[in-house]
Amino acid sequence: MVSQRITWEMCPRCGRPAAVGWLPAVGIGGDPIGEDPVEFDCVAGCQLSSSGIAAAFGTHRGTPLWCRGASAGGEVAAE
Repeated sequence: MVSQRITWEMCPRCGRPAAVGWLPAVGIGGDPIGEDPVEFDCVAGCQLSSSGIAAAFGTHRGTPLWCRGASAGGEVAAE
């Protein structure tokens, strides 16, 4: 799965930096309702299952600015 946005978070296993990839979550009618974590890459090599990623970083987080058409600083858009 290819992420649309990547953030740096703390790894829940080792506490080191980890890249977390996100995709928009859409509700009925296609309106964005937030975003879900879909990828995880820890600098120390820790592994999380899909359910572990969701448990660690939550699902349907609030709608980020990029979903609303505004520019958000400090985030990396995936290609």
